[in-house]
Amino acid sequence: MDCNGHGTHVSGILAARGTEVRGVAPNATFGMYRVFSCGNGNGTSTDDSIILQAMEAAVKDGHDIISMSLGADGAWGNNMLGRQATKAVSKGIIVVAASGNAGDSGMLTAGAPATADGVISVGAVNNWSIRSIPMTISTSSTTFNVFKTNSGSPEQEFVFEKKTPIVAPKDSLGNTNGCNPFTVDLTNKVALVMRGNCSFIEKAVFAQDAGAKGIVVYNNVGGSLEAPLVDETVKIPITIISKDDGENIADVASQGPTFVSASKDVYATFTNDKGGLMYEFSSFGPTPELDMGVSVCAPGAFIWSTYPRKMGNYITMSGTSMATPYVSGAAALLKQARPDMSVSEIRSVLTNTAKPVEDPASKLKASPYQSGGGLLDIYNAVKSRVQIDPPVLAINDTQYAPFTGVVHRISKDDIRWAIRTLKIKNTDKTKGLRISMDHAPASSVTMFNTTGMIIDSILNVDNDAAVLVDTEASAKNTMPRVFSLDSNQYIAPGMTALVTVTIASPLGLDDNRWFYGGYLNFTMQWSGESTKSNYVVPYAGFKGEFNKVPILAPKSSGFPAIVNSDGDFIKDVSKLKVSAKNPVEVAFFMNMPSKLVTSELIDSSGKPVGYLAYGYSPLVARTLPFYTEYYTSDLDGSVFTDKDLKNSVNVTAGQYHIRLSALKLFGNIERPSDFEVWNSETFTVE
Repeated sequence: MDCNGHGTHVSGILAARGTEVRGVAPNATFGMYRVFSCGNGNGTSTDDSIILQAMEAAVKDGHDIISMSLGADGAWGNNMLGRQATKAVSKGIIVVAASGNAGDSGMLTAGAPATADGVISVGAVNNWSIRSIPMTISTSSTTFNVFKTNSGSPEQEFVFEKKTPIVAPKDSLGNTNGCNPFTVDLTNKVALVMRGNCSFIEKAVFAQDAGAKGIVVYNNVGGSLEAPLVDETVKIPITIISKDDGENIADVASQGPTFVSASKDVYATFTNDKGGLMYEFSSFGPTPELDMGVSVCAPGAFIWSTYPRKMGNYITMSGTSMATPYVSGAAALLKQARPDMSVSEIRSVLTNTAKPVEDPASKLKASPYQSGGGLLDIYNAVKSRVQIDPPVLAINDTQYAPFTGVVHRISKDDIRWAIRTLKIKNTDKTKGLRISMDHAPASSVTMFNTTGMIIDSILNVDNDAAVLVDTEASAKNTMPRVFSLDSNQYIAPGMTALVTVTIASPLGLDDNRWFYGGYLNFTMQWSGESTKSNYVVPYAGFKGEFNKVPILAPKSSGFPAIVNSDGDFIKDVSKLKVSAKNPVEVAFFMNMPSKLVTSELIDSSGKPVGYLAYGYSPLVARTLPFYTEYYTSDLDGSVFTDKDLKNSVNVTAGQYHIRLSALKLFGNIERPSDFEVWNSETFTVE
């Protein structure tokens, strides 16, 4: 059984054949490999080994495409699942995977297996319309529909077949946010409260304690709506509506009796003002090695699809999980139409025929680190007559010198720049091809504020903007520029031409802080044809030296730190006495990912005596969400003498300290100077 409906939903997007939902590739034949159980987090988590077995089975069963609406946010692409995905690609299987839904935590959040070599990593854009079971509001004089999210609990659907009174009560302190007990009787009524100041769970529990049959939370700001997260303590249905709709209902309810109804058999379609724009939670690249992280994007936010019958038949859900089967279905159509294409060619064509997504905040293109080549265009992919290699330009190294070699003079100062060469093949064997190129810069984005602290959310920054806004005054120095002397060429039928581009990083952006990018736009026109075709090559890079970005959080964060088993800070480490009865942890945040993090116990002579529990960790992701959760290594008076952390020995009583080491980006494990090191104060092990 599909416990939470996720698998049923993505399957419908891929290949449904009904009248209410029709999939991208409705005639596809596909296998189902269940990897999530019903007992573990309601079917939302599993073990990598189980996913690995499913991938191996899919390969053995002869499938052409593996679609994976799952992954680990920020994980290294060469982890176990990533390596298996790359292995499948090497056998001629197309692997499509969700980039992740951690975009609100900023850069380096695209995860594995999506970021593995050869995998098509998928981001999500907003759907242009939203179909759902509407919430109908009625009074004696008016009736109107309101879009609502799914209920926070699949076990408590927000369905009211009969008109039920809806009120906007104030809590015991006179507030409209429902964060305190209600003194009014809400029996057989639905409570309308404002979001904020306390959790959804607290609001719902206060409402149900007052007798409410349901609760509607209206947003306190604009923006996308997501189903509220609640637990088993909530026994009534809960949903979220927009700020405008909530304020309107509250106003109507203040004027007289107002009712709400929602029938599971009635559907309505609402316009989404953000249609075609990036879904704000869609994860960002780059990978820890500055590869792009995202290949292409597809509709993924507010997608109407199939759902288990006992849970309502259809539902709207959001995420890169929903965009992934869209791309998988498109890959199936492309493979059917162009069976001669290799896996790498299909991946390239889907990227290069996409349409870059607009960023309304900057009035530029959305960062390729989030959108890849842009919004998938399957028609253009099927009709493609060009192969571009490489399909993306990941700028993970630049020269830093006076700018030379082009006819344009940018600056008398030294700047960072990179030279890349593209191979463009005209696959039409009968017609010649004329190409020309221009350039469209994308939004520059950062994950750091000016003091080096990680921004808690790239979407929620007050005075230190995470997305650089383009203005006439700033555009010249804060946008990348591209130059080429050979971008206007004729390519004979079946032949390949080389196009060399020089990409200059933005002069006006601080080093070691900003990520930049854009699109090389190629216009293609074949001999004897009046129409032109457009192809894009996304590029992106880091302004500065990536290996100089601090791995561990700065001291101002309060970490690394020694904490007790309850997570409380040890105020005076010098007086600490560690033993099996008094264990401690070293707690730390990761500003950036690291290929290796170690925690060692060091004796009074400076000699390492062993690793702490969890003290030898390869392929560590940056901390997500930042400054609310941390990594730990444990010490209870014993250490491990091997990297596999299997051979444990007791430590001789004496004076010690903990050394935490994190390998810098692009660092060499064999070179001690490539590690960022933190040493604790000295303490006693008994």
